[in-house]
Amino acid sequence: MWLLLIQVGFVGFLLSLFGLVWRGFDREGDVQRGAVTWSIATALFFLLWLLALSRFPVPYPA
Repeated sequence: MWLLLIQVGFVGFLLSLFGLVWRGFDREGDVQRGAVTWSIATALFFLLWLLALSRFPVPYPA
């Protein structure tokens, strides 16, 4: 389960970061209206990723 959440957090973080850059700013670099939503989504996916990484058991070499 934690591995699935790691993957969801990572992919969601990358996609929301891409969405923040692509839809959150215009050509001149000014912030648009939807940038707040994209930045919140980016932060939440990053926190999910960190939480899942901290809970996943570390495999030790035999």
